[in-house]
Amino acid sequence: MKLNERGWGYKSLIVFSVIFILILICTSFVIKNYIKQVKNDNKDKENTSENTKIEKKTNSYIYQTLEKDLERPGESYAVYHSTLITFSEEYIIVNSAVLEQDGFSETIEDPVDGSPCDGYVKINPDGEVESFIKCSEYKTPNYDLWIE
Repeated sequence: MKLNERGWGYKSLIVFSVIFILILICTSFVIKNYIKQVKNDNKDKENTSENTKIEKKTNSYIYQTLEKDLERPGESYAVYHSTLITFSEEYIIVNSAVLEQDGFSETIEDPVDGSPCDGYVKINPDGEVESFIKCSEYKTPNYDLWIE
């Protein structure tokens, strides 16, 4: 490109314009592909988080079933030891190990990884039973750690 006293020449202007347009076209393709990739990554993250939410709901349901399974032995224990329970002031707490030892229940296992779970039942004087469990990935709301 020659620059004479009168400025740019016509040929120089056309060559410069073509190069500039080619650079713009290439840049637009790169930006378009980048945006598409970001959208796909976000979509994958949403699918992953949605699957995680579904899995947590499923696991929560499984653990709530384990809580109900611990209530039944607690009810049997309450019937068997009814005189002890009716004279208590507030409630009696029976650890899952005691229920296993007395033959009212079996070992509670975590359905996700097979490890043993801790638990207890709270028996009110009127015979109402509430169960609480703590597994590796789940803990019943209001589970008291000091009761273990």
